[in-house]
Amino acid sequence: MVTKVVQLGVGQQGKKNLDKLAHLRDKEDYPIDVIGIVDVDKKKLDGVKDIFPEAELVVGKSNKVLPHFRDANLVFDSTNTPHHLENSSVWAEVGKKGSVYSCEKPFALAPRKVFLDSYIGNMTVDGGIGSTILDMDSKGITPMVNAVESYMDTKRVSLDFIKKNGLKLEEFYYFRGGSVIDKMKKTGRNILRDFGGAFEDKLSHDIFKLLQTIKASYGIENSIENRLYNMVSPSGNLYTLGLLKDGKIIYVTPDGELTTEFNRMNNDSYADVNLGLYRGDDFSISGKLVATHLGIPEPHRSKLEEMLTPEIKEAVAEYAREKGVELSPGDIHGAYGFDDGIEARMEELKLKDGSKIISQTYGNFFTVYVSPEGEPEVLQYGWTDGHLGYVRNAVEVAMGKTEPLAGAEIIDKSEDISTAIGAVYVDESKYSYGDVHSLRGNRIEVFDLKEYPEIAEMFEPDLSRVING
Repeated sequence: MVTKVVQLGVGQQGKKNLDKLAHLRDKEDYPIDVIGIVDVDKKKLDGVKDIFPEAELVVGKSNKVLPHFRDANLVFDSTNTPHHLENSSVWAEVGKKGSVYSCEKPFALAPRKVFLDSYIGNMTVDGGIGSTILDMDSKGITPMVNAVESYMDTKRVSLDFIKKNGLKLEEFYYFRGGSVIDKMKKTGRNILRDFGGAFEDKLSHDIFKLLQTIKASYGIENSIENRLYNMVSPSGNLYTLGLLKDGKIIYVTPDGELTTEFNRMNNDSYADVNLGLYRGDDFSISGKLVATHLGIPEPHRSKLEEMLTPEIKEAVAEYAREKGVELSPGDIHGAYGFDDGIEARMEELKLKDGSKIISQTYGNFFTVYVSPEGEPEVLQYGWTDGHLGYVRNAVEVAMGKTEPLAGAEIIDKSEDISTAIGAVYVDESKYSYGDVHSLRGNRIEVFDLKEYPEIAEMFEPDLSRVING
């Protein structure tokens, strides 16, 4: 069966999707026809016909164009976040049974970023993106999410190992962090504007992986009715990110705009959340999710280093050398990057039998199983192309060959967690607008742009417009 594909948006993600589709078609003989490519910017469609001559190129808004392609088997939505909800709602109406709707990660995090400021069709705030997911699922349409790291071997191997050995998850720790200031200075990319907040931009990867692990650990099938959990209990802190200029605090909104008005959905800079997930008498799982744009603060830096014992470092280095990679135990750290500890992505899964699995997906990519006796066994080492895995999985689901790695039940429950964690923002009484220093370390983290002139330039002329009112 030929898979008819429509690509919405040809930005960074959209171009990657098209590259991978071409690879699968040309290098792996997948039967793929890209029948439509849509973008509001005509320039982004330049050159696409050379790769996909069969594609109809359309300049316009995706939600208006989608009904024209109702015969598609697979839709990739790579438009800007505010459009995901309306696009997916349209496909829930016009898409055919057996089709796949695959979207970037904010598809699951719509409640805080999109839906509270939107009203589309007959849905209510209580429904949110979950209503669209349930609607698709009931009509035989498969929604999927682009949580790219989940499709890397480093992450996949732990799921397979847990399932094969009947291991039961009991406790978890996820850390994902870096310094947005240093990264902007070193790369010249306006990460605050283009990639979003720490929680919204970073933590969604780990929420997906947590739910995938629960699913593998407790034998939950691909079905919206098979609940991953029935209760969620979050606590902790989310810090809002502010930029100080001329005595005013400027906030970055989720869609990359600047504002002087505080809103609980402005981009965050630090999330440190305790999370409990329960399903009756079946399981009680708890742990911590951390994401930060503020470097790697204590106690997390020490925690990351303590996770990597000398025995684990030696085992990973030996495994890498056997694969032809010159690596010493001293090359393995909890954090890597431009400066000391600028970036870290670590996962620790503690299992009921006293064993644990540790994964790292930055710097040295590896997964290690540690037995109850403390003996490390390296399950995987080395970077793999998660984006190719994601596109391949979407195509194979559309072909009826496999099930989605991150499907309806993952998206549906990710929304619950996202909404619950977002509620951590609710105590606005702690904000003080008169004294900037009283905000620091409370619930707003402020960067003074006088100290970072090269970053201030990235926001011009928009910043001047906001300051001047």
